[in-house]
Amino acid sequence: MSETKELRVDIPIDLMRALDGIALTEDMERNKYIVAELEKLTMRVLHKSSLLQTILRGNPLLSATDRKAPE
Repeated sequence: MSETKELRVDIPIDLMRALDGIALTEDMERNKYIVAELEKLTMRVLHKSSLLQTILRGNPLLSATDRKAPE
């Protein structure tokens, strides 16, 4: 990961305190901890997506012509 972009978000103070505590137990700075967790989450979601694409290949429920979200 060579390029970076700042991500700003307001979160509840209790969540911030919890993240600070968790990062401290991992001997990490909060920002580095959050980035590491976001990377893990992203990889899990991408893995699931890849598996679904492979498993459902040819399944009419995953038709290439009708990929709109359900209403």
